[in-house]
Amino acid sequence: MLPSRSRCCSSERHGACRARQADPPERICTAWSPSCWQNFPAAQNPFATLPSGPVVSIQRRLRLLPPLVSAHEIEGLLSQLKDVYEGKRFVLQGGDCAEVFADCQPCILAAKMRLLLQMSLILQDATSRKIVRIGRMAGQYGKPRSRSHEILEGRKVLTYRGDSVNGTDPSDRDPQPERLLQAYFQSAATLNFVRSLLSPGSSFFRADTGSEKTEESVWELSKQVGPERRREFQILTNTIAESKQRPSGPSLAMHASHSSSASSYTTSPPSSPKPSDLESPSPLFSSRPPFSSLLDSADTDCSIGCFSSHEALLLPYEEAMTREYDGKFYDTSAHFLWIGDRTRQLDHAHIQFCRGIRNSIGVKVGPTAQPHEIVDICRILNPENIPGKVVLITRLGAADASRLLPPVIEAVQTAGVRVVWLCDPMHGNTQVTPEGKKRRCFTDMLKEVLVTFDTHVQHQSQLGGVHFELTGEHVSECIGGCESRGKVGDEETYEAFCDPRLNYTQAVEMAFEIASHIKHADQEQGRSVTLNNWANALH
Repeated sequence: MLPSRSRCCSSERHGACRARQADPPERICTAWSPSCWQNFPAAQNPFATLPSGPVVSIQRRLRLLPPLVSAHEIEGLLSQLKDVYEGKRFVLQGGDCAEVFADCQPCILAAKMRLLLQMSLILQDATSRKIVRIGRMAGQYGKPRSRSHEILEGRKVLTYRGDSVNGTDPSDRDPQPERLLQAYFQSAATLNFVRSLLSPGSSFFRADTGSEKTEESVWELSKQVGPERRREFQILTNTIAESKQRPSGPSLAMHASHSSSASSYTTSPPSSPKPSDLESPSPLFSSRPPFSSLLDSADTDCSIGCFSSHEALLLPYEEAMTREYDGKFYDTSAHFLWIGDRTRQLDHAHIQFCRGIRNSIGVKVGPTAQPHEIVDICRILNPENIPGKVVLITRLGAADASRLLPPVIEAVQTAGVRVVWLCDPMHGNTQVTPEGKKRRCFTDMLKEVLVTFDTHVQHQSQLGGVHFELTGEHVSECIGGCESRGKVGDEETYEAFCDPRLNYTQAVEMAFEIASHIKHADQEQGRSVTLNNWANALH
């Protein structure tokens, strides 16, 4: 059914259109509405100092626009993340640290999707699990910042907070609410292109042969990648060709949803998953089925090929994009949202907003996180304890992950809260050069992923996926990997406006290294089972 107009605009009745943080924390809404966050402190709100009028006007215009994603698709992701909790799927989340409006171009978006698909193939082969692809795209236009100002060209200016807030030019740093509207249309254009790219029959998936093969083929790695990895990937794709005739449309659950926003609401969204007493999933991956079965991962309930995500940072925008269907609220700006390490305070606005929406919610867990605090956040966001509703994304740093992660895992297990675990090895491993340029080291990021994986195994837990900042372009922002790009001092292709990203070659190498570690862990688990069976037979 179509959303109720009065419900859709109910936030105006609750005073939600105010951009400034006006109400003290003690004034709490007794019943949740999209505007309840207004009663709590809101960190990282660049529009708080502006007059309310311009933000009110933008919010009203956003409420009249179609949703960017459907309630059906949001429910579909929740269902797939429940599968991740049960050990049936593995998450690959990746994309830019901060999208910029100028990068909404076919070649850039296609390169990013090609990389995510190729990494999916590598990880799917290693894990024997269907891959849930979540792009940091179609909405990641805002960024939290640790400092409100910076020094540029000898003068103090406001910090760049993403294209949805202000510009990169020092003269364009004042917050501009109208950029929220532009962010909506840029997100819509991105989603439209990605859906067409992943649609059945798309030439993006054509397996050309002979002289027609191009470097841009999904089935072949770029020539920037070393010959050994290219051969390894070719063997993998040849296995696919031998086990199953390649379709003209996408494999790997790449069938995108083509229903329009209006038609998406002609029927009710799927019923909510009901909590059930699920057995604790095995920490390691099971034996591998024939590779052809790994391709048959399209779902009848929600067969979208890549879900969209961004940080739920700019609450005036998120509030305006929230719709009510059949008594449930959905933030239709993206399929998946996360709360950052700087905005996960229990008594603050971001937690209070996200607790009322149906979307699956990620929570960044940094070095300062206290185990009991994380448990409390999970209970607030997911009082029904639905598997797949809360995703804990740890970002602890390579040097500290083995020390800081176990207490959080143990607290979650003791409390009995059901969560999906992801590892973000980017944000805990950022360095600043003497010139003030941010850098990340490939070996540090890989180490954090592997340490996190092993720590979960040791605690009878399960790492459900990985979260990267990456690009399909050949930039030089991170250090190391299997090729020469990314050396300190190479500034020719440092293009990130916020944090450094893995380039195409580094991201592919990261996927291969993680896959190798998973396969080795499987082999060790197999040896352990064999030895135990042999010992039992002797007795």
